[in-house]
Amino acid sequence: MLEEQIEYGFDQDHQQVVPLSMLIQLERAPELIDSINQHGYFVAEMKEWSPATQQVHILIHPRR
Repeated sequence: MLEEQIEYGFDQDHQQVVPLSMLIQLERAPELIDSINQHGYFVAEMKEWSPATQQVHILIHPRR
């Protein structure tokens, strides 16, 4: 995550107002999407997945 996303991704009440972008390198990264969505606080969206490098680009949306 980039510092700018954290700084501008939340309002004065500390509520997330924009999706946050995450780049993660993890063998089981696609399973992370399901885990985040099952948790219920956020909605995770996979933007890109590279099986060769095991890197995933995830957008984390606030649950409204």
